[in-house]
Amino acid sequence: MQPIEPRPCPLEDLGDPVVFAKDQPEYQPLPALVRPDGVVTTEWELTDQDLEKLIDNWPNSRLRLQVHTFGQPLQPLRIEVV
Repeated sequence: MQPIEPRPCPLEDLGDPVVFAKDQPEYQPLPALVRPDGVVTTEWELTDQDLEKLIDNWPNSRLRLQVHTFGQPLQPLRIEVV
């Protein structure tokens, strides 16, 4: 999966554009939209290999999310298809 520029939503203010890790070569830059209340929106584009893996493993396909909390409490997460 590749992070992509999030599309603004006409029905919801998703926030202002930022790029996380823009100047950190050890990380991949992550474009995002950030709202004042702290909600961060990112979008990811599935590669052909991702889609093949999902289809080949259907109905047992899974999406795995790993969050680096660095020992801090886990924040609420939401994953959706857009």
